[in-house]
Amino acid sequence: MFKIQFVTKEKLKSISTMNKLNNHSKLKVFKSGNYEYIYIYYKLGKNILRINTKNKVIKNGMTNDLLYNSRVDDYKKVNEKVIELKKLVDNYIRIKHEEYIPEINQKELEAILKDKTKKYYLSMADKVSTVVDLILPEPEPEIKIKLVNDYYTEFYNLKQKELNNSAGTKHYKSLQNALLDCLNPR
Repeated sequence: MFKIQFVTKEKLKSISTMNKLNNHSKLKVFKSGNYEYIYIYYKLGKNILRINTKNKVIKNGMTNDLLYNSRVDDYKKVNEKVIELKKLVDNYIRIKHEEYIPEINQKELEAILKDKTKKYYLSMADKVSTVVDLILPEPEPEIKIKLVNDYYTEFYNLKQKELNNSAGTKHYKSLQNALLDCLNPR
């Protein structure tokens, strides 16, 4: 499936300058009420990604990279989770940068991070040579195969209503029973 996009000269210039820019996210502090939280932040043109790491800023418990230091309990485990999340965001950014017109989308990224399958493929993005090798499988639509019996059952129900369950329906019922016997031999 391809998207056709029309591009102005200004947009092309901004794309070429964006592609030269850094394509890695960074950890940033954002205030919410009285609390300060650490977010994974990235800006591309007008679009901004802000993924909450769910970590609060702790005075004297942070490194310059906004990771926890040894003064915080389980700092290694928490830092690993943040680094893994940042790696997934960076892979998403890298994939988007390889598009003709790179555009990032906060909701799309959040949906990918919630979906385990897509999250797995996003985690594999740095192990493939190009993003073209990374193909996210689309869920196959569930196909219900209708058998002759299914069609005949629908027909029989309509005939039953039409004939008001009179004696004329007995031949239709006999045929339906014969079809069922063919499907379920004893």
